[in-house]
Amino acid sequence: MSEQNLRALSAYISTLRQTLELSANLDTDADSLHALTEQLTALNKQLQPASGVKAAPHYIADYGDDISGILPYSPISGRLNPIAPPLEVERDDHKLSATVTLGRVYEGPPDLVHGSVVAAIYDQIMAFSAVDQKVAGFTANLSVDYLAGTPLLKPLTFSSWVDSVDGKKVIVKAECHSDGTLLTRCTGLFITFQPEPKK
Repeated sequence: MSEQNLRALSAYISTLRQTLELSANLDTDADSLHALTEQLTALNKQLQPASGVKAAPHYIADYGDDISGILPYSPISGRLNPIAPPLEVERDDHKLSATVTLGRVYEGPPDLVHGSVVAAIYDQIMAFSAVDQKVAGFTANLSVDYLAGTPLLKPLTFSSWVDSVDGKKVIVKAECHSDGTLLTRCTGLFITFQPEPKK
């Protein structure tokens, strides 16, 4: 995919995220809803001929300085997936920091982020930490401590780092803060990839 097409697709996905957020709090009359449904139905028909094949690889090993780019279609961090929150991930020595503000699409209790969304973000950034430290692996276990409600519509900072490596077992730890308050923390066990045996 050309750089120009990729930028155009990214702009489309960003606009679609806004559509999803607006739709999560939609309250209007039936006639307006019918009209909107007709417009979306027409758009879906227009999209069908162009849908079915990914415009970019599912996995990009050479992600450079942008570790989020490793999985462009991830439902958690993928810039080409409209349900993914707009995570901004930065690398600092042995730690990763991800900042995000979550909207109503991710609401659980009133005005708070659904706990499973918090766990999913942890899973993604902790896996990124393992990748960054060259010990990538599959998630075997996640343990999340929910210390306080995670607020919607406020900046959140997730920090993640590899705590220890024992053979194939990789322990990753992480925390989430907002306005200086520790909201949640997580410990994850990842199992490093095994090379295919030679025949």
